[in-house]
Formats: sequence, structure tokens, C-alpha cells
Amino acid sequence: MLGDIVKVTPSSKSVGDLAIFLITKGVKPEDLLNLPPETGFPESVIDLLSGNLGQPKGGWPKAIQKVILGKRKALRGRPGASAPKIDLKKEATALTKKLGRKASQDDLFSSVMYPKVFEDFQNFRSLYGDVSVLPTTAYFHGLEPGEEIAIKIEEGKTLFIKLLHIGDPDEKGERTLSFELNGKARSTIVQDKSVKAETRAREKADPANPKHVAAPIPAMVSSISTSVGKTIAKGEKIAVLEAMKMQTTLYASATGTVDELLVKVGDSVESKDLIARLR
Repeated sequence: MLGDIVKVTPSSKSVGDLAIFLITKGVKPEDLLNLPPETGFPESVIDLLSGNLGQPKGGWPKAIQKVILGKRKALRGRPGASAPKIDLKKEATALTKKLGRKASQDDLFSSVMYPKVFEDFQNFRSLYGDVSVLPTTAYFHGLEPGEEIAIKIEEGKTLFIKLLHIGDPDEKGERTLSFELNGKARSTIVQDKSVKAETRAREKADPANPKHVAAPIPAMVSSISTSVGKTIAKGEKIAVLEAMKMQTTLYASATGTVDELLVKVGDSVESKDLIARLR
């Protein structure tokens, strides 16, 4: 299960982050000392070599510390030795109020030791629920049509989910999924982020540049009244947008030559998208 594979100690996570960092950068371990001090190491690695997770016997190698920490100072002694004492009862009361439920001991100690990580974890759960109940392969790779999984959501309550069909993405990058939930047919619409990622974001106009013609509202381009290389005067029509059966005409705010048209008839645009560039 997913909940079993993500339980790692902070130190082992730091080691893993460093390994991934070196691999993605194409750096061999023996070349680590040759990296410049301003190299952007992961924060978990910096935290480890700073001594915030404790000190190994004999301390950290000074040469490695110098490369990873740069100008940052390493901690001397035991982490938290000089920190003020924490009133755990007060912290538990505040956390219970913040969560809207009784804070468990795991909640309390996690929030005290790793406040940002705990906050991110709670935000993730608020959005997606307890994904630890999902089989690991289903979480990382999704289901194939015809595949069925069983999800135990509480004692004595199990959901059986079978994926039936994945529809083609529409113009918004949304797909319709057909599935069975405990034998009953259901459907839902999901956003396919891989499709959205392939859609190039339009360039935004510079509001301070009079030679930029921008879309004032989200709309569809219904007509274009000029072409690249044409000389136009200030106030001359550039294009017409349509939204909610209302038309909006775009005019040149300066005299010049059309250097580039960034849309075509039928395109959808968002507010402040660059429609045309003059020179």
C-alpha cells in the first residue's frame, strides 16, 4: 500500500534527495567536491549537513559541508538545545482548533518537528483525501480499462471500483470516465493534465506598450481585419472578439506596421492575451 512506502526517516530522505540531485545533474559522487558553493542543493540536504538532524560520530566531512552549505553556518552541538521549551498541551489545543478535529499525538509531534511538511500534508489531504487507502500502482499509474480494485475505507466498509472506459479529451482537455462502483455504473469528468501541458500558453501583452494589442476579456476570435506587413493607423480595426453573443472590436492604439498576428479566426483567448504586435 502507498502508506507503507512513503514512511522514510528525514535523514534517509536527505540522502535520497542528494542521490537524485547528482544523477539529474550528471555529477559523479567523486566530483561532488568540485561543484561550486552556489550550487542549488536540495533544502533537505542543506538541512542535514547543517546539523539540524543531529551529528554523526566525528562530525560531517568539512570539505563536503563547505560545498553544500556555502556561506551558511553549520550548527554546533545538539539540535534544539537552546530552543525554548514547548508547551505540548497548549500546542495540542491550538492544533485541534486549526484542524477542526482532535489532534492525535502523531499530528502534534509532526507539526512541532516539521511544521511546513505537516501543513503541506494536511493541505494535500484536504484536496485529495486519504490516498494511502489506494493500492500503490493505482495511485501512481491509474487503472486500465477493465481493471478493478478494492479500497477499504474503514472497518467493514470496502469499495469495489472497476474502470470501464476512458473517453477522448475534448477541447478543454477533459475526459469522461465510465466506471462501476460496487457494481453500479457511474461516470465522471476529469481534467487530463497531460493534454493541458501540451497546449502552449499564449503570450501576454505588455499594458505599457502601445504597439501591443491585447484581448480585454476571455473570448473567441470571430474575425481579423488586418495582416502581417500591413501599415495601419491609430484607431484602425485589428480584430473582433465574441463572447456570450456580444462582440468586442479591437483597435490599434498606435500607428505602425503589423509585425505579428498571434491568433487566427476561431481561437479562444484569455484576458490580456497578446493578439497582435506592431512595429
